[in-house]
Formats: sequence, structure tokens, C-alpha cells
Amino acid sequence: MSNCVVEFWENQNQEDGGYRKFEGKSDYLDLSSYHWTIDGELKDGGRYEMDDSISSMKTGSQAWVLIFSRTNFEGSSYLVGPNTTLNSLKDLNGIDLNNNIESFQLFDYAPVDTNAIITNLHDLYPVNDTGKQKSDHKSQFYAQDAEYCVYDPSITQNGEVVKFEMKVEHFNTMGGSDKATIAFSMDTYSKFVDQISVDYEMSSGAYNVPPWAIKIADLAVDVIADELKVLLDGAELVVSDGALFELLPETNDLIDMAAKAITFCIDHLNDVINFLYGLSDDGGTTNFSAIVSHGIARLILAYNEERFGASPGFVTFSGNTFENEIGDSWRNDKNNPYLMFDNGGSSYRSYYPDNTAFYAKAGFLSSVKIDAIRDIHTDDHLVLHVVFDPNGHIFSIQGCIDIHGAPDGDDYDSSTDTYESPSSGVICYNTDGNIVQIQGSNVNTLTGYGSLTEAYADKMQYALDHVAYVDHDDYSDALKNVVPASVFVLQAIDASVKG
Repeated sequence: MSNCVVEFWENQNQEDGGYRKFEGKSDYLDLSSYHWTIDGELKDGGRYEMDDSISSMKTGSQAWVLIFSRTNFEGSSYLVGPNTTLNSLKDLNGIDLNNNIESFQLFDYAPVDTNAIITNLHDLYPVNDTGKQKSDHKSQFYAQDAEYCVYDPSITQNGEVVKFEMKVEHFNTMGGSDKATIAFSMDTYSKFVDQISVDYEMSSGAYNVPPWAIKIADLAVDVIADELKVLLDGAELVVSDGALFELLPETNDLIDMAAKAITFCIDHLNDVINFLYGLSDDGGTTNFSAIVSHGIARLILAYNEERFGASPGFVTFSGNTFENEIGDSWRNDKNNPYLMFDNGGSSYRSYYPDNTAFYAKAGFLSSVKIDAIRDIHTDDHLVLHVVFDPNGHIFSIQGCIDIHGAPDGDDYDSSTDTYESPSSGVICYNTDGNIVQIQGSNVNTLTGYGSLTEAYADKMQYALDHVAYVDHDDYSDALKNVVPASVFVLQAIDASVKG
């Protein structure tokens, strides 16, 4: 019989007082349901509940224990390996879990290190107060002049399947918040299991945002995933010299995993982007889908780095190049740096793009919000999402426009009509080298375009010119020209990304 056992003491140094022993692989969601044994007698009542009262512990020769500061395997975590005695829990690599354990998992094999995953994730959301980020179990930040929060994910393991659930929140200008919950599972070799999903709970007027989910099996014939696999197969995927080679997948598997990760981000936006904008009149809501997709990409990256080691190679973005291409200097009187520029006789504002690289230099996701300035009136917004391949070349483009006051057409009936904001759809190549437009489940082959950028510009302009339930006579000059302005920003991003 394996020595899969953990012993806990109420006092430090395994001294007299409360004691409890657990044997065999199992999960303990809430230690308030368990009580101390004192002098061989199992006690009951609140005084003897084990939560928030453990001060020392010891593991057996075949025991790995993940301890958590909150119930349901949430909060700060620490992995204790076999044959380990901890006389104090006050400083576990900077984490104080003394009298602060509310749940734990006992394994008879080495599980994933949840603390390492969350630390990796924190590093991808640089905030001013990293101590507060760690103690509050969340990363709160500004992106594109709006405030967002990414809460530390819940990570649970059962056998070789690791389940992730992460909440993302946008604090909107009306005092409410928009929320999304990301959920997916991967195995211990970082392959996806079952499906990935996002559920939205919107408070800022975009009430029709559908839940999004995609079955992993559905990607077998997915246009985006298939073309990504071709591109990734022809690129040099970079892995760390210090990678855990006993875990590192074969190149074909690595290509498949990277293609799925990137496809999820694109497909998620494809399915929800039109609905996220309607009735919102809030630039932060306009950008929320991009923040969610970055959240998906960064959590996958954080897990990959825990499994295989830090990725030494990334597709990169140069803020200096972007600044030079736009032709302005960074301005800092808003929550995020931004640049001003004129295009077609109107003024526009572009914020510093949000960027996420994929593991092993597999690709790059960039998004930016462009404000079409309307003087004293609320601006119109265009959010641009661009995915780059391992060589730093554009792989896909998506744009969507938030028109202030829309829907405002006389033919709009809120009880029967659903407003969808103008969107370009996903513009990318298929495996035959043809440019295609993907809108929902429809894939249309496009002809007559020399580049993805050219196709995006035409389809985005067409969508703006033909959007329903909007009074087109009320378009400002800046809105009428916002698509050419977005192409200008797109070209600046393209020049700033290097493979």
C-alpha cells in the first residue's frame, strides 16, 4: 500500500493540540467540515473546525498535497511534495498559509503546480502593486482606457485532466459591471479536453451576448485551425533549453495545440463580437471580447510554461515602432497611453494595443480600440483584433464598430428586433491560399483582393454602410471615415510586430 498520507497539526512544530491524519488520494473542498482530534478523541463544534487553524504538517513517501487559502481550491496555493515536514506555514516561498488553509487535495502522484500557473499568469498582467495582486487573488488593470479585472482561476486536477475556470470583469461607466466566465480542461501534456466555453453576464446594455462554446472535435474541419497547422508546420516553434522534455509533446502535437489555442481566440470573437456592442455606448464593453480572448490566451500560456518551462521565443511588438508609424508621441492624461492622428479630415485616438504571445513562438494576438472623436459628444469606437503567425505576418483580421446611440432607426422595435453592430467577420486565408470571410458558421471565399488588409477594409466598410436599425444620416464625418482610419492603425501594428 502506498504511503499517500498527510498529517496536520494545530500548532507549529507538530506540538500537542489538534491533530488529524488523512490517507489516500482525495479532495477536501472545505475544512470547516472536518474537526481536530485531541488526545485521541475526535472533537466537534466550531472551536475544533480545521479551517484557518493548521500550523504545521507532514507528508508520506507517496503523497503530494496542494493546500489552498480558500475553499473549493481557490486563493493562494502551495504544493508540498513527499517526505516533507513543515514545522511552520508562515513563509512558503513568500506565501503565508499559517492558520490560513481552507481546502486541500491529496495526490499519490505529482500534480500540476497551481501556484506556478497563477504566478505565471500574474506576470502576464503587470500591475503597480504586485503584493496586492497576490493577496487579493486578482489582476486589476486598465486597458484601452477602461478598467478590467481578471480573477485568479480555479484549477482542479482529476487524474490527467486539469480543469480551469476563470472570471473576467469590466467595470463600466454606468456603475455596473460586465462579467464573463472562461472554462476549459487540458490534460497534463497540455492537450485540450472536451470543450472551451465563455458565459457572459452583461449589465451595460449588451443583453443579447450568447454563451460561446466549441467542442474540441469540431476543430477537425475548422478553416482557421487547418490553415494554422500549415503555417505552424512551416515555422520553427521555439522551445526552452530548460523545458521538461519528458513532458514536451511531439512537434505535430505542439502544432495542433498551438493551432487550437489561437483558433479559440479567433472563433470566440467571431461568435460574440456583433452582440457585445449593441445598446452599450461604452468603450470598455466594446473592448470586453478582446480582453476575454487575451485571458484565454494568457491562461493557456501560463499553463504551458508550468508544464514545459519558460518559452524563450515570442513574436514581439515594438511600442516605439507603433508610435513612429502613427506619427505622434504617447499621451498619458488618460488611464492608458494613447496617440492622436488625423485621417480623411477627422481626428482619431488609438490606445496602446493589448498584446499576447503564444507559447513557443507560435503566434501573436493584438487588439486595439480606435476612437472616432465627435467633439463634445460620445465617441464612436472601432475595435480591431489581429492575429499574427510565427513569422510575424498577419494571419487574421476582425473589426467591429460601436456606433453611439445605436440602434436608433425608426424601424427598430426592441421587443422583436435584434441589433447587431457592423462587423467585418474573420478575414483570413484557407489552406488553398484563398482569402475567406468567416461570419458565424458561414465561410465565404473572396476574390479580387490582393491582401487580407484590402479585404478587411472593403468588408468592414460594407458592414458600416449597410448596418440595420441605424439612422445613417446621423453618421459623423469621423464615423464615415473610421474604416480607413483603422486600416492606418492596422498597418502600424503590422509594422510593429516581428517574428
